[in-house]
Amino acid sequence: MPAGGVHVYLAGLGVELMAASDNVLRAGLTPKHVNVPEMLECVDYVAAPPIRIAPEVFHGATRMFYAPVDDFELAVTTLGDVDGEPDHPLPGRGPRVLVCLEGRVEVRSESDSAVLERGDAYFVRADEGALRGHGMGTLVQADVP
Repeated sequence: MPAGGVHVYLAGLGVELMAASDNVLRAGLTPKHVNVPEMLECVDYVAAPPIRIAPEVFHGATRMFYAPVDDFELAVTTLGDVDGEPDHPLPGRGPRVLVCLEGRVEVRSESDSAVLERGDAYFVRADEGALRGHGMGTLVQADVP
């Protein structure tokens, strides 16, 4: 979402990643302070359809969304492993944060592992290398491209 765009989540799940910024303003729907004059000065009033980033598919189970900034990328991986299937590679490099949206997924690196269930988050250090996942569930991963 470009600067000046007001947005709101009315239903469903939203995963929002932001580049470092000092220009976040509240526009309402919150008990927190709303600086109306500043918000009205910053808003872009042009009507346009939302920007939808088309994902690239990685190993069949992961959709990679590359933002038009160099700060981060977002991956959504849906695993449906059954016992006996091999681990699934998870994309990404550098420091990463994974959040389990549903199900139960075991995430492994060369030196560590964690079992994530719905709502769990997991930080992966930059030096942990490649990740693999096994289980049934959906993970969201933010990493540095």
